[in-house]
Amino acid sequence: MLYGAGSVLAGMAAERLGQRVVLPLSALIAGVSLAAGAVIPTWPVFMVVVSLSAAGRGGLDGGINAIFLAAFRDSSGRSLNLLHGFFGVGALVTPVPLGVLVTLGVSWQALFVVTGAVYGVLALALALSLSRLPLDVHPNGARAAAGPRTFRTLLPFLGLSLAIAAYVAAEVGVGNWLVRYLAGQPLVVATGALSTFWGGLAAGRLLSGWMAERWPYRAFTVTCLALASLSLAAAVIVPWLPVAFVLYGLAGLFYGPVYPMIMAIGGLVYPQRLSALAGSLTTAGSVGSIVYPPLMGLMASGVGLQAAMLGAAGMGIPAIAGIFLSRQNVSFFAGSRIDPV
Repeated sequence: MLYGAGSVLAGMAAERLGQRVVLPLSALIAGVSLAAGAVIPTWPVFMVVVSLSAAGRGGLDGGINAIFLAAFRDSSGRSLNLLHGFFGVGALVTPVPLGVLVTLGVSWQALFVVTGAVYGVLALALALSLSRLPLDVHPNGARAAAGPRTFRTLLPFLGLSLAIAAYVAAEVGVGNWLVRYLAGQPLVVATGALSTFWGGLAAGRLLSGWMAERWPYRAFTVTCLALASLSLAAAVIVPWLPVAFVLYGLAGLFYGPVYPMIMAIGGLVYPQRLSALAGSLTTAGSVGSIVYPPLMGLMASGVGLQAAMLGAAGMGIPAIAGIFLSRQNVSFFAGSRIDPV
């Protein structure tokens, strides 16, 4: 919850202060809270202080998306996919050295301090690099320029929020429960299937850096959602494990571009509110991760985990509906590479 709260609050603050201030501050909050947690002796205080790092990470996530939306307005689909592709690379690479350090006897306190120091370096790098960029995501008067809020102006945002929440619900649901779903298989097989899914996700984002600008954004996103949902449903149903492995990889491949493309669509619809938009959509995604994956556990004890996994695949339906709601009286396939809004 603090991750989502940090993201939306940082987005609002950036409209007043600018991302040059808010992004380094978010990194500092994340780093200081982790480093402080290493020396706090009492559990309740430890939980409060360390939890603040989630708020800092939320501010970083939304803010970096906003910076890329502003810096690459004419190619936001490509740039955001490449950005999020490196997130996937980090998720694949980091566990190995951390595991080695733990095996060598490095304490968790030391890991907290080192991670906090890395955030400190990141804060300094952000402060130096953003000061040299000839942009500010939200110039003074952006809120006024956006005009009055009406249901018509909010409907695209509600649609995008639904889409990103449903997508994250599916992605995190698969990530949390796939190994458990394959519990009848050897552990190396079950974890291999999960690695195939995450590897496909990273590959999908990196490949979409090349493909995203060749399609209308909404059409590309809906196509990826439909193919990902079908691949995941087929992987859950098919009785042949080698085929299921390929399908899990395809599901990850097609899911990969969805999150950054929803952000890119939002940047086209609300070009004057990029910080608030990125922070709010990041929060909407975190809601999806909070709601559906725990529900899958309840479903597993009732209708079964296979039904819960199929439910994750079914999240593509509300996600696609949300993309359609993001239109502003334009033909779905209208325009060139970038949909007019």
